[in-house]
Amino acid sequence: MFKNNLPLALVESKGYGHDVNDGVGLNCLLTQIPSHVRKYVIVHELAHRKEMNHSDRFWKIVAKEMPDYQWSVRWLKEYGDNVIERL
Repeated sequence: MFKNNLPLALVESKGYGHDVNDGVGLNCLLTQIPSHVRKYVIVHELAHRKEMNHSDRFWKIVAKEMPDYQWSVRWLKEYGDNVIERL
């Protein structure tokens, strides 16, 4: 799906996002969430490298890599704020 030498960085901000070096920044609190949800966050951010919005095309990219991603979206809506409050 993506090139192998993508720069990844741990960040201390609330949330995730795209690194200024055309990579992906991931919050270190991802270690505190279930692995399935962590995978979804990473797939979500990587999908933005192909589609920089949340269009139908974007969600098709996510679904191709992770067909059951909706479970992770629900988990984040229910518990994500509790994790972010730890910052």
